[in-house]
Amino acid sequence: AEWKMKQPSEGWKLQMERLSTAMVKQRELAAVIFFLVDALLTYVIIAKVPYTEIDWIAYMQEVEGVMGGEYDYSQLRGQTGPLVYPGGFVWIYAGLRKLTDDGKDIAAAQKLFFVVYLLTQAVVMRIYVTTKLVPAWALGLLIMSKRMHSIYVLRMFNDCVAMLIFFVALLLFIHRRWGWGCVVYSLAVSVKMNILLYAPGLLYLLLCSQGVRKSAALISLCALVQAVVGAPFLLSHPVSYIRGSFDLSRVFMHRWSVNLKFLPEDVFVSKPLALCLLAAHLLLLYVAYARHLKKLAQTRIKFASGLDDFDPAFICKVLMTANFIGVVCARTIHFQFYSWYFHSLPALLWACPLHGRRGMMLKLTLWGLIEIAFNITLKDGCQNTPVSPECGSPTPEGAFALTGAHAVTLIAILAAHPWKLVKSKDINPLQKQK
Repeated sequence: AEWKMKQPSEGWKLQMERLSTAMVKQRELAAVIFFLVDALLTYVIIAKVPYTEIDWIAYMQEVEGVMGGEYDYSQLRGQTGPLVYPGGFVWIYAGLRKLTDDGKDIAAAQKLFFVVYLLTQAVVMRIYVTTKLVPAWALGLLIMSKRMHSIYVLRMFNDCVAMLIFFVALLLFIHRRWGWGCVVYSLAVSVKMNILLYAPGLLYLLLCSQGVRKSAALISLCALVQAVVGAPFLLSHPVSYIRGSFDLSRVFMHRWSVNLKFLPEDVFVSKPLALCLLAAHLLLLYVAYARHLKKLAQTRIKFASGLDDFDPAFICKVLMTANFIGVVCARTIHFQFYSWYFHSLPALLWACPLHGRRGMMLKLTLWGLIEIAFNITLKDGCQNTPVSPECGSPTPEGAFALTGAHAVTLIAILAAHPWKLVKSKDINPLQKQK
């Protein structure tokens, strides 16, 4: 009788394990197919679509001075202005300059960024397969962006390199390699500061999983990496380096704002708007972490140790949510900033409590609105000689649509029950049974 009572349970468990294995294999197969299709598509784009110069020459000019022995950031400039990126950017783009005949060989540079793009896609798809954040078919969303292909292989922005390094760090985090993950994360920050938007989520995860003492050690490790990367500049001109590479007071141009172009320019550049957005950022972080996940943290955060048993999907969602909050509250988003959060959009949308056919349609609509907003540009003055400064810039209508899509997505994410934020859909069969 006891054997007969256990048999259905064990049979159900075996069936669920087989189903889970089949779903993993399905995702892996889908990831491989989408990756190969994307590689072919990107190769065709490079061959058929003309390269557009935006910042590549400026990057090469900025690192030229460093290669000549100049370590004073106040003296390093390009055609678009002074050097404003940390030391990691300098060393990486100095290497790219050597590999591309001082930046003159654009074809070679595009091939290198083709590799950067494919590596990014491979790492991101590995993350999605491991975490089971979305169904297999939704991985196709990762290869369907016109703007993302342009950012990587037709514009070659430094955002691409920073995001590749970050996703390697995220892959380490979900495998609980916190030390190496922090090292790689800090290297990503050294390329571009937008990676700091993930910092609140990372701090939360470190405190919960490692405890206060070890978290302090890991944060110190991040600082050490920054010191090593910026050593030549810090030893010679520390003030100009810190002021130039970590300047948080910069005001971007209104005409290139993809998210707030609908505001009047005097409002856009005003100090009150900046303070309101900062307050909104802090409030949303409080809602997401101090309130939304408060009970979870209270049971884990200890001085000497933490509880390192987070589901990989939870680690991704915590970090991606922190970054998305920062993006939503940014005073400006340029076209290339799309790379900051494009790859996390499927995970964030599937974390929303939107179910059934209508829920699926809303998810895809939000994804489509965001993609369209980054591809709508003004055509006024494009036929003039010289070309008007407004040519190719974002539209107020697109900015309004993007802000609305961001707001709806964020509200849906924060409306999710904390436990839904913690666990992925494909949780352990035994946990489902309990």
